[in-house]
Amino acid sequence: MTTYKHTQIGYLMLSVTLAVLAFFAWAYSTALAEPASVDSGPNFAVWITESNPKLKNEVVKSIEKFITTYLINF
Repeated sequence: MTTYKHTQIGYLMLSVTLAVLAFFAWAYSTALAEPASVDSGPNFAVWITESNPKLKNEVVKSIEKFITTYLINF
């Protein structure tokens, strides 16, 4: 059985790290090219605050139900 030297494992780890770095760099550049979505991040909070006051309570209740159903009681 061949034993691996530290340099061989080190090169493997370096190449895997560089491949993951390249993937995340590609994903980041692809995400920058996409237009901002209404349903993402801070835009979602702005959408809730700017929504129709008559429907705001229903929207908040729906979000609370989603969180309790799928996130808290997971």
